[in-house]
Amino acid sequence: MASHGGRGKEDAFPKRPIETVASKDGEGQVFSVVTYNVLSDRLLHENQGLYPAKNSAYLPWSYRKDRLIREILAYNAEIVCVQELDYKHFVADFLPKLQERWYDGMYMSKTGSRSDGCALFYDKNVFTLVGQRFVEYKCPSLRVLDRDNVALLAMLQTLVPGPSGRPELLCVATTHILFNHNRGDVKLAQIMLLLAEAERFATIKGPSGDSVMMPIVFAGDFNSLPNSPLYQLMARGYMSYGHSSAKSLDGEYYNCDPAQSPMKEAASSKFSFLPARLSVSNNCRYQAPSVHCSGGQDTVRHSMRLKSVHECRPDDRDGFTTRHLAACGVVDYVFYASQSHSRAWHETGVLPTPYHRTLRLVQRRRLMNTQGTRNLGMLPNDEYSSDHLALQAFFQFTDPMYERSV
Repeated sequence: MASHGGRGKEDAFPKRPIETVASKDGEGQVFSVVTYNVLSDRLLHENQGLYPAKNSAYLPWSYRKDRLIREILAYNAEIVCVQELDYKHFVADFLPKLQERWYDGMYMSKTGSRSDGCALFYDKNVFTLVGQRFVEYKCPSLRVLDRDNVALLAMLQTLVPGPSGRPELLCVATTHILFNHNRGDVKLAQIMLLLAEAERFATIKGPSGDSVMMPIVFAGDFNSLPNSPLYQLMARGYMSYGHSSAKSLDGEYYNCDPAQSPMKEAASSKFSFLPARLSVSNNCRYQAPSVHCSGGQDTVRHSMRLKSVHECRPDDRDGFTTRHLAACGVVDYVFYASQSHSRAWHETGVLPTPYHRTLRLVQRRRLMNTQGTRNLGMLPNDEYSSDHLALQAFFQFTDPMYERSV
C-alpha cells in the first residue's frame, strides 16, 4: 500500500479497527478502497424529519464538509468512492482538497433536477485513468427505470508493474441505488443494468483472443439489506422474483425508533423484467433477446462470481452502515470479483489462458456492531458527519486461481 505523508494526522473521528482476512500472497501490490455516502446537503434539508432535533448543530454543510474530508483523507485509501455528493460541493470542496493530497477525481450527476451524484477519486501516485463510463439508469418510458440514479465506472492501471512486468488493470464501479423502499422493482432493474454495463466495460481481449474480464470492485450505497434478494443477487449470483412484491426485494428494515419512523407499508405488486429493446437479459448481460438465459423466467443471475467484503448473513442484525429515524441496517457494500475470467470459460467450461491477475481481500475495516450502535446514537452527530458510515477494504493483486463456482 502506498504511503501518503501527512494524511493520517487529521483524525477527528473514532476509526473502527481493521481486521485481517487473509495473509498477503507474494509481491502483489496492496491498495484500499473506501466507499462513503456523505449525505447530500440538499437531501438532508428535504428530509429533516429523519434527523433528531437534538443533533441539529451537526447538520449544516459548513460544519460537516471539513469533517467529512478529514475523515476520508485519514483512511489513506488509494481509491475513494463517494455517493450523495452535491456537484457544487464536489467542485468547491472535495476535489480541491483531495487534489492537494495527490488525488484526481471524476463526477457523475444524477439525471433530472437532482443536485447530487457519485464521485470517484484515485491516487495519482498509484493509478492512472485509462477509461471511464458514465451510466444513466433512467429510461423515461419504462416504469422500472423511471428514477434518476446513476453509476460511475473507471478503468485504472497501476503505475508500477506487477511481478509479471505488466501493469495491473482494475475496474471500479460506484453507484447509489434508489432509496425508495416501495420500489424494489426499480432497484433490481438498476442493478441489472449496472452489472451489464460493468461486464461490458471491464471485458477486454486477452492474448489468446478470449474475452477476459478484468478484476472489478463495486462500491456504493445499494439501499438493500443482507436479508434481501437483491443482496443475494450481488453476493451469490442469482435471485428469484416470481413470487416477490416490489417492496420485499430490498429486505426488511428494522427501525431505530418505530414510533417516529416515516416508513409505510405498501401493497404488494407483481412486476416484469426487462424489455427486450434494452438487450439486457436476465443473465445481467447485454445480448440478443433470442439468446437463451439460464434459470427460469423469474430468475435473475450473473456470472461475475462476486463476493461481499463483509459477508453479511440474512439473519444478522449485529451491524449497520446507516442509522437515522427511518431505518438502521447494512445498505452500503463493497463487492469484488475474486478472479479475472473469460466469458468462454463460463459458457464452455474450458479454462482460459491466464492473462491479468485477480484480487485477494487481505483486510477490512469492521462494521459498527450493536454495542457501537447504542453508544453512537443517531447520525449525523458530533463524531460522524453523515447518516452513513464509510467502508474500507484492502486488496492485493495476486495470481488467479481458476476454480469454477459450484
